Amino acid sequence: RYEMLMMCDEVMVGFGRTGKWFAIEHWGVVPDVITMAKGITSGYVPLGATSVREGVAKAFETNPWVHGHTYSGHTLAMAAGIATIEAYRADDLINRAAQMGAYLLGKALELQDKHPCIGDVRGKGLFVGLELVKNRKTKEPLHDPFVEGVRPPTAKMKVLAEAMKEGVYCLPGSASVLMLAPPLAITKEEIDFAMGVFDKALKIADAETGK
Repeated sequence: RYEMLMMCDEVMVGFGRTGKWFAIEHWGVVPDVITMAKGITSGYVPLGATSVREGVAKAFETNPWVHGHTYSGHTLAMAAGIATIEAYRADDLINRAAQMGAYLLGKALELQDKHPCIGDVRGKGLFVGLELVKNRKTKEPLHDPFVEGVRPPTAKMKVLAEAMKEGVYCLPGSASVLMLAPPLAITKEEIDFAMGVFDKALKIADAETGK
C-alpha cells in the first residue's frame, strides 16, 4: 500500500519470549525483513541473523551488497543456534512460554490491585512490564528528580535492590517500567516466589506515591 518495506525487530521478543516463535505472529503480520538475535542461542553464544522475503533476497542477486565480519557464520555460534532451536522444540518451550506467560500476567495484575504505584501492566507471554506511576489517573511516571545533574536512586531501582536481597533479579527496563522476562522454563512455583518478593518490595514505591 505504501510502497515501502516493513522491518520487524525480534531481537528481544523472538524465539518464544512472547509465547510464539516470533512476536509478530500474534497479529498475523508477515514482514519483509526480520532481525533476530539473543534467543537464537538463548544468549549463551553471540549470534544474530536477518531473514528477508524472497522478493527482497532477489533484489540482491543483481545488486549485491558486500557485508561481513571476521566471525560471521562462526561454527560454534551455528552449532549453538541449532542446538537451542532443537531444545525449544523438544521441550515444547514456546507453548510453555504462552502458558506460563498467562500465569505471570495474572499474578502481575493481582499486584496492580494491591499496589497504587502500579499504573499499568502489559505484556505478551513471558515478557511483562509493570509501569510505576505517581498517580494512576494521570499516569505520571514515578521518577525522582535530578539533583545538581546527578540522578539519585529512583523508586524503581530501590524496588529492584530490595528484590535482589531476596534472590530475585529483574531487568530495570526503561523509564519507570519493571521488565519481567524470566526463563522460558520457569515454573509456577518460581513465579509465585518472585511475585511474593515483589509484593513486599513494591511497598517502597507505594510510599513514594503518598498512598
